[in-house]
Amino acid sequence: MDYRSLLVVGGEIGATVSGCDVDVLELGRLESADDIPDSARADLAIVADQLEHMSKHDGAHVLARLRDIHCSRVVLILAHDGWDNKELLALGFMQAESPSTNGRVYIFDPDKFHEPREWNNPSDWANPENFDKYRW
Repeated sequence: MDYRSLLVVGGEIGATVSGCDVDVLELGRLESADDIPDSARADLAIVADQLEHMSKHDGAHVLARLRDIHCSRVVLILAHDGWDNKELLALGFMQAESPSTNGRVYIFDPDKFHEPREWNNPSDWANPENFDKYRW
């Protein structure tokens, strides 16, 4: 995937991504979702050391706003166990395996989340073989 812009939310990660060949917008640690500028748009957001310092309600609002408005994909790095896997799954985040990171890594990627299902095709929506056989 070719990323041209990066949005960094939270602390302790800005120095790591500053050498990248992409446009980086660092927001630092947020108090609420309202701290995200309306004009901020990026291909990828990295959220690290952020949700541990917020209530779950405010954290869910930040993740939903990043996911829905500001970024195509979001990577979330959680250092503590304050969030349950089900809570993040409800927001569309899937857990990724990353042996090089302390904590848990979650990814929101619409291409991975909405994978085509075998049953979800027009041939299975009706039973065309029964169209002229039965009347109900």
